[in-house]
Amino acid sequence: MTRRSIHNERNNAAVDNEKTGATRKSASSAKPKRDLASTVYQEPKPKKKGRELKEEQKAKEQQRARRIAARSQAEGRKKITGVKSPEEKKWTKIWWGALIGVLVVFALAFQSAATTPMSSGAA
Repeated sequence: MTRRSIHNERNNAAVDNEKTGATRKSASSAKPKRDLASTVYQEPKPKKKGRELKEEQKAKEQQRARRIAARSQAEGRKKITGVKSPEEKKWTKIWWGALIGVLVVFALAFQSAATTPMSSGAA
């Protein structure tokens, strides 16, 4: 998709604090809708009334706000205090242990390769 230039007045809504133009809808919305196959029956979706829509939107907004608050609280705790949960501490120890173990094995392999004499291949 192409980017819209900010220098074009049509796309710059900040000019004189008013909307100067509009963009087109997608081409797919202009095409006629295709019918379903004759063997398929799709029940029409029940229309939601204003009150149901508002209640649904409120519930979604509350859930989203709860999620954001929980996430920011957990991130804030880590950033400010540096406190880690017991599970994080456990996995940090496992990570460092594995990393040190790999380095030790690498050093031993390098040392054994350096101390082992090369065979000429003829026995």
